[in-house]
Amino acid sequence: MLMSCQDQVNVSGTDDKNNSTMPAITAANQNKTKASKQVASGDPLQMNITNVSAKQGEETCMSIKTTRFQGILGYQHSIQFDPAELTFKKATNFGLAHLTEANFGATKAAQGMINFLWFDMNVKGVSAEDGSTVFDICFEVLAKSGTKCEVSITDTPTKIEVVGPNKTKLPFNANSGFVTVE
Repeated sequence: MLMSCQDQVNVSGTDDKNNSTMPAITAANQNKTKASKQVASGDPLQMNITNVSAKQGEETCMSIKTTRFQGILGYQHSIQFDPAELTFKKATNFGLAHLTEANFGATKAAQGMINFLWFDMNVKGVSAEDGSTVFDICFEVLAKSGTKCEVSITDTPTKIEVVGPNKTKLPFNANSGFVTVE
């Protein structure tokens, strides 16, 4: 079950369909766990954050692109970045039905964390072509020239969860993106 952007979800548990245990996501460190770990079995929903270049003081946007987005009822995760390097400005360029800025919880943006929650309001499942942009996330660049600023999809503070056809939990993988400061 998807939770609000402020709630915590335990990703470990039992897959009711196959009666098998799903692995828990464990923190690589106290601050974040990158989404490169699978949270269920099967072909994972893949999210990739694009790399961009920008100058200090500029606003730049990174696209979150998807692969294997088939019959998805909803998903949630966090986005993390170093707030000394980047300042969150907005989310834009929405590629899913019913996706708006309201799907992003920015109450911890000053700490480098954005919560994200989306679900299909028609509860029928949404599909997108491989390589489609789900949304763009925009930052003001604070870092100095030569810095490479990482933006990651993580499970802190919002736990990663993907719900697909027949309300099954699906695996999720993500690749970080980088802002290279010119």
